[in-house]
Amino acid sequence: MEQVKISLRKEHTDFIKHHSKFGFKDRSSLVRKAIDYLKEKLDEESLKSSAEIIKHYYKNDSESKEWVEYSIKDWPE
Repeated sequence: MEQVKISLRKEHTDFIKHHSKFGFKDRSSLVRKAIDYLKEKLDEESLKSSAEIIKHYYKNDSESKEWVEYSIKDWPE
């Protein structure tokens, strides 16, 4: 694994010192999990934002409604 040097506020370091209390074997595993969680949430927000843009265009564009409806007409329900 790669190592990086980062700076944290005291309340952050105080929190990660108690890693075992939260079920983590070490501080690094807690930080990795937190980063994974943040990445997942940011990806989710990005998808929601994209979906809202598509929804806006779909709602206001009759041509796109036609081709979407045509493309799904033979799909099983």
